[in-house]
Amino acid sequence: AALGSDRLGELDGFVEHRFGRGGQLVEQLLVRNLPCKHPQGDAYFQFAKNMVGGMSKNYPAPLKCVDAVQAATKMKFDDGMAEERRLFTALMFTPESLALRHLFMAERAASKIPDVPEDTPKRDIKAVGVIGAGTMGGGISMNFLNAGIPAKTPQLKQEALDRGTATIKKNYEAQVKK
Repeated sequence: AALGSDRLGELDGFVEHRFGRGGQLVEQLLVRNLPCKHPQGDAYFQFAKNMVGGMSKNYPAPLKCVDAVQAATKMKFDDGMAEERRLFTALMFTPESLALRHLFMAERAASKIPDVPEDTPKRDIKAVGVIGAGTMGGGISMNFLNAGIPAKTPQLKQEALDRGTATIKKNYEAQVKK
């Protein structure tokens, strides 16, 4: 049911009483205008930087994300947004960013061979043979095993096969521990 003009007048009066004429108080209530307070904010961000730095190793972007959030808590909203943009723009031109974008495009291009039509029938791979069970052969075998494809590794000497199998087992055990 539509509100009568007297009910709308009451609503207008309530809003004006609660929030001030012209929404002045509303401007103060915006989340972007609220101060960010934490009793140990600097310690928290140092903890976050230590954790993220340990996990992100050679990638600068995760630490810059923490810096951007920290800036947002210490600056006015518009200044924090400007700092975030500055950090992001600087990251766009790092060697890591360029390499990751190259990798992204290369992965997509690798699945498209120019002279092979899209409708070419695909064959199921039921098993693979990997020559050598060393570091490289063991890693290749693990990739196929992870995809559910049996990998056969012919070796001339039993001790080489045992060493390769032990390395694969050790690698799987390390993954389980993580």
